[in-house]
Amino acid sequence: MRQNPASSSAFSSTSLVQEVSGIAFSATRSSSETRLLRSKVCQMIQTALQAMADASCKTLRRRVGQRLRRKLGRILLQEEFEQALTIYKHYEDEILNETEAQSEASLLSVLPEASSSPHSV
Repeated sequence: MRQNPASSSAFSSTSLVQEVSGIAFSATRSSSETRLLRSKVCQMIQTALQAMADASCKTLRRRVGQRLRRKLGRILLQEEFEQALTIYKHYEDEILNETEAQSEASLLSVLPEASSSPHSV
């Protein structure tokens, strides 16, 4: 798997772990179940963010989000699911903004300057 520069700097696993720790799991869950779920959710979100950052087009990024929603929906209650999805969306937006900025910068470096073009008006 190739390493996308946007994915390495946009999210750090420690801040993600802290945010996932903030999810209010149901009181009916045991403490060991809660620990296991936190670990699973964190791992699932990290994997999805990496896959989303490595995706080459919008369609693939959308599919990554769909798969994450399906997996989270199987193991989490509605309120927990919504909190986990909010965390994912936050990091997804950061990665997309950073990737977009990098694409614009690379596009501008490839395009010739308008003032140096002999055909400029």
